[in-house]
Amino acid sequence: MGGHVGKNTGCSPSQTSLSSSCLGVVDALAGSPVVVGMLYGLAVLIPGIAGTVRKLHDTDWSGWRFLIALVPLIGIIVLIVFTVQDGTPRENKYGANPKTETA
Repeated sequence: MGGHVGKNTGCSPSQTSLSSSCLGVVDALAGSPVVVGMLYGLAVLIPGIAGTVRKLHDTDWSGWRFLIALVPLIGIIVLIVFTVQDGTPRENKYGANPKTETA
């Protein structure tokens, strides 16, 4: 298993946001504090960071670039630009490109 991100790598950010919003509505309707939503957020935090780091590796950037998201406003925009780029077409220092690998 290389550093490049394949097609099926888990939930997308939009799926995670939708799930979190639905859990927030359930919490509100139940009249409980936002416990379920917070637990869900904690449960998807590490896999979300891992997926972003894998995508950064796919584009031949270090995973430490994820920390640029801590810069208010501009940091998250830069991180989005890094992650929506297509991966390197060749093998990079993080592994082979799964799009060119044969089964």
